[in-house]
Amino acid sequence: MINKITDSLDKLPAIHKKDLERNLCTCNEVPKIDIIKAIANGAKTLDEIKEQTYASDGIGCCSRKIEQLINYIHFPDRVDNETLNTSPNKRVANERLQRLEKQLKGNNRPNQHVLNQWIRRYGDDAKVIIDKYTE
Repeated sequence: MINKITDSLDKLPAIHKKDLERNLCTCNEVPKIDIIKAIANGAKTLDEIKEQTYASDGIGCCSRKIEQLINYIHFPDRVDNETLNTSPNKRVANERLQRLEKQLKGNNRPNQHVLNQWIRRYGDDAKVIIDKYTE
């Protein structure tokens, strides 16, 4: 049992090894280490974690973190290293730019004033996307 937990912890980035005794699931007061133990013992889905620990059985705000832990331990090929090494602000900007591109692809073109706001906020990245769909 100890080896499984140690092996699982070794697969996690340093940031996820911090505060192991703190509750990851605040609704049901489930510490992060209990979730890691369940994963180390074979839980590979959010439902299996719920079954074993009751984590994410409340409002589910911890679901994404739990899925990250599952991926690190059982499915490391699913971990997006580019996303991990990107600041939260850059990730949000990338997500918004992807939404802009999806909107423009769908021929739902915002007016020029809105497009200019995108360019002011996101610079050349937004300009490239806008130019691609508006020429």
